[in-house]
Amino acid sequence: MLSFIASIIASIPSLSAVYVVGRRAGRIVLERWIEGADHAQQIATVAQAHGAAIDLLELGFTHDHRATPAPGALPDELRGVLGLELALGDAVERWAPSRMIAANLGFGHVFDAFCASHGVAPDAFATRGGRATTFAARTVLVPLPLPLDGHPPIELYRGGRLVSADAVTPILVETMARELAAWLVEHTDDAG
Repeated sequence: MLSFIASIIASIPSLSAVYVVGRRAGRIVLERWIEGADHAQQIATVAQAHGAAIDLLELGFTHDHRATPAPGALPDELRGVLGLELALGDAVERWAPSRMIAANLGFGHVFDAFCASHGVAPDAFATRGGRATTFAARTVLVPLPLPLDGHPPIELYRGGRLVSADAVTPILVETMARELAAWLVEHTDDAG
């Protein structure tokens, strides 16, 4: 696992923090952010320490950090594509793209909740010294236990665009259903 993770880390020159989620039967058992110089070793340590309790590691390798002046106004089509880091004084909170989409959290909701929990009005966030940063994340699912026994890590991709309701026709829906069903059959293993 270390060599696989090291190869991903080497491919991301601006790597910052890594979002680490341990799951068992799809449910989150542990969730944390890893920072520092030796990401690969820290991830391996988490996997070994919790190996019996988790059957899947979700790893979000963050990069491409950009300051954003209006975090609550980011469009919904970026949900699941970008994550968000909010900081106010010593308080820093991050939401990985995969977490935001899994929990159906929009940027406005995350921003408003952060401001409310820290006692600042959203329109006073910047003047009170608040900082907002978006980031991308390369997300990989690593089945456990190791060795992988024929279940290789799976990289997740998220992207899309919103379409108007007028563009959705019966033929389009039938085509999408057929193609998505074929994709699902092709990408579902015996473990589900």
